[in-house]
Amino acid sequence: MNRDATLIVRAPLFVSEKLINDFVYEKRNWIICKQEKALEKRHNFTPKKYEAGESFLFLGKDYELEFVHSSHIIKISDDKILICDKYNKVAGKVILNWYKQKALEIISERINHYSKITGIEFKSIKITSARNRWGSCSRAGKLNFSFRLVMTPIEILNYVVIHELAHIKEHNHSKDFWNIVKRYDPEYKIHLTWLKKHNYLAFIN
Repeated sequence: MNRDATLIVRAPLFVSEKLINDFVYEKRNWIICKQEKALEKRHNFTPKKYEAGESFLFLGKDYELEFVHSSHIIKISDDKILICDKYNKVAGKVILNWYKQKALEIISERINHYSKITGIEFKSIKITSARNRWGSCSRAGKLNFSFRLVMTPIEILNYVVIHELAHIKEHNHSKDFWNIVKRYDPEYKIHLTWLKKHNYLAFIN
């Protein structure tokens, strides 16, 4: 399903159009339900224009964008995200780069923290612009995280970090996998539910 809730059906070349249509018809109620939820989530945000007064999430808190005369390109002060006024025309690029930098700093610190207490070693950390997933783990122990993860509260970020570290030990979602997650995040079910409810954050431009 696309981000605009339009349905995409993929099937092997040998499957007939009738069989595909019959399958879609059989699953119509489930499809409609998913489309309604997707549209509802899309309505929870509007594309950013990077103008003064707009709010931007960082670690679960809203910060209002303000352009100021400053020697700093960008910084957070109280409840404001301040950008040097000479960068107002490229504010989008400035904020995007700032998000990615903070994501690398914070996620790296959290990964190293949980790696030590779990004893699970990883190969590398990479920050991506992924919209389809918050994090991923390769069989080689390479960890990837969407920079948008730093928009979420720290306990949610911690959950995703623990989740991906656990995948180094268990490359599935078996009982053993969830037992590892639960050991280091007893409230993981609450955090997983939060992510499902707020996954529209992944579409913020």
